[in-house]
Amino acid sequence: MSCKDLNSVYSRLIGKILSDFSDIVVAILPRLNSFGRVTRLRIILKDKSFIDVRRHVSGIYSIHWERRHINGTIFRYDNAPHHVGIKNVSTSLSLR
Repeated sequence: MSCKDLNSVYSRLIGKILSDFSDIVVAILPRLNSFGRVTRLRIILKDKSFIDVRRHVSGIYSIHWERRHINGTIFRYDNAPHHVGIKNVSTSLSLR
């Protein structure tokens, strides 16, 4: 996947979020690198929590949902291969 394709993925994701979750989403803020490429989406929710979504050209992605101001929780998920030697482990979920 190229960087151009990745920007297309982010554009489609923004459209999907706005069409399916407009009742709870206040804003979507694309974060850009120095080359003007989207590196992350920050999704601001009505409860003032936010979700960061990152996708790499390799297909690896991560999601971070920050709710510390509500109840002290942070939820994180990614599909990076943390335990490469174990074939049945392909994702990671962190709850704090």
